[in-house]
Amino acid sequence: MILFCNSPHYSMTVSAHASGALTEFTTNLAPENYQAFVDYLLTIADWFVEQGYPITGISPINEPMWRWGGDWVGQEGCHMNPEESIALLELFAVTMQERNSPYALFAPESGEMTNNYKHYNDLFFSSEILNEFCDTFSAHSYWITTGQKKKAGERFREMYPDKKFEVSEWCELPMKIDSDSIDSGLYKANIIIEDLTLFNAVSWQSWTAVNNDGVMKRDGDGLHYFTRYWAFRHFSSFIKPEAVRQEMKTPFWRWHKISSLAFEQENERVAVLVNNSRFPKKIRLSGEYETMEIFTTDSEKRCEKVVDGAFQENFTLAPRSINTVVLRLPRP
Repeated sequence: MILFCNSPHYSMTVSAHASGALTEFTTNLAPENYQAFVDYLLTIADWFVEQGYPITGISPINEPMWRWGGDWVGQEGCHMNPEESIALLELFAVTMQERNSPYALFAPESGEMTNNYKHYNDLFFSSEILNEFCDTFSAHSYWITTGQKKKAGERFREMYPDKKFEVSEWCELPMKIDSDSIDSGLYKANIIIEDLTLFNAVSWQSWTAVNNDGVMKRDGDGLHYFTRYWAFRHFSSFIKPEAVRQEMKTPFWRWHKISSLAFEQENERVAVLVNNSRFPKKIRLSGEYETMEIFTTDSEKRCEKVVDGAFQENFTLAPRSINTVVLRLPRP
């Protein structure tokens, strides 16, 4: 569990608000309050651990490149330029080491991966302190095309081959798709596959969990699960933390309207296949597998098991559907 905050406490900010500085693109945290903010957040993390919450990491800044403040005070936020961000994050790293804190540091929560991120990215890992303390760069999958993702992913792997990349936030922006429709599920599943393959992300997180048009919402005393929830479940319920991503031979997937992702773990392989077409699509899998399960989400099913038995090479994907195929190898 990661402890995440959008802004320092209002008592530490220049504007005395958590919604940004009085002038946009200006930091709302004075340097003399850096240490106070570090101590404040680490103390809160320790308190949550004492209450039994499994806090394993902290994320102290959020999308620092945006303007946050001035005439726009839509939500909590704090602009910080790359140098300011690195200075604060280095102080977090040093203090966490001095306190022997058990938390990982997740940063810089870059709001986009096209242009601005490069300055934060390069300064982040050129810092001797952060390069030693952090092995992961955290960013959000907003405002970016498929081609830009591919370019950014290739650049990251070339420049930082020993570091990991994670997508720590995504939601549909602007939110126009009916959350209960299969369209919203397909959209999210395709984004996840793009991010895990083109960014080569090692993890992926949805923003947010419970609200009126995201993953789920309160419904009386219970919860109503949107289709996005079931799309996410096709990945989170079957792909385990130690899984290793595998290449899949799906030539011309854009033409056939099939997107795919595969992982190897323990004694099985897991593939997520998204049929974006309005027509059924025949699939052929090869390998020495013993059994298989297939779970499907479409306009009617919600991550429903539709196959459970012996391995079969050929099967058909339902129109406009998300499918998780679990293939189990013979036990040695």
